[in-house]
Amino acid sequence: MNRKELRLSALYEIIKSQERVSIQEMVERLGVSAITVRKDLEALEKRGEVLRTFGGAVLVRGAELDQTVQERARLHEREKRLIGAAAAQLVQPGENIIIDAGSTTLEMVCHLRGINSLHVITAALNVALEAGALPFVTVIVPGTGMLDPVTMSLEGPEVEEAFGRLHADRYFMGLRSVDLQHGFMDTNMRRIRLKQSMMRAARQTIALVDSGKLGKASLVQIVPLDRVSTIITDNGAAPGILEQLRASGLQVIVAGVPEPPNPPDSTPALQTYLPASPRPDHAACVGDGDEAASSHTSRIRRP
Repeated sequence: MNRKELRLSALYEIIKSQERVSIQEMVERLGVSAITVRKDLEALEKRGEVLRTFGGAVLVRGAELDQTVQERARLHEREKRLIGAAAAQLVQPGENIIIDAGSTTLEMVCHLRGINSLHVITAALNVALEAGALPFVTVIVPGTGMLDPVTMSLEGPEVEEAFGRLHADRYFMGLRSVDLQHGFMDTNMRRIRLKQSMMRAARQTIALVDSGKLGKASLVQIVPLDRVSTIITDNGAAPGILEQLRASGLQVIVAGVPEPPNPPDSTPALQTYLPASPRPDHAACVGDGDEAASSHTSRIRRP
């Protein structure tokens, strides 16, 4: 192993042990110049091992790449329930909404009961089955793509093309991380292309992100921060990160925080607070059994 490879290996081990490291710290620990560190980080980024950030680098954690929906659902369960309930509060009767694949977006479906004349558009089969078991909800599954066993979503050019013919009021997006420099991120190019096509089909994009995903980078950017209107997270988020997200122009909704009263004639704060409880007529998800799902499959259709 030559000197450069030894240095790259040492640099990777430093980032691996800390997950996020500044350039200055790497300069001090390796005894090389900042220019050398930046070139080495570029080499590691091309290998897919790290992601460069402003003033440093973060680890790309391979263990996250292939987690199933069931595995991810066990992480931050309470927070995802609160975020899902808060997202459902934004949906109005008669709307056409796109719901992404993911454990947090799946939680949202549980709280849509009682919203009449709702059209749910999704490529995720588990989301379609849950939504199809709700009364007064019509489910549309666009395209005939290939099933991703990790997300339970149909993917591919046919699905992306089908979304290009649709229009929705809101797109509720799931994702792997939010980095303050690189924006909204995920780990798979097929999934990212699908998310981008769903964004183009909707007037508004709302990101559902638990606090454990904030301030972290994944492999590939979906869109910059300024392409999304609203982010819904939980009260475990660091105040500094929330401030930076608001400074970028995002509306920040913190689920589970009681709404403070606004003084008379005051301008509402950019950060919005929503109650943790769902609508009074909401119930738990009802799509757990085959009978519940099969009794409503007539409302699941393709465009």
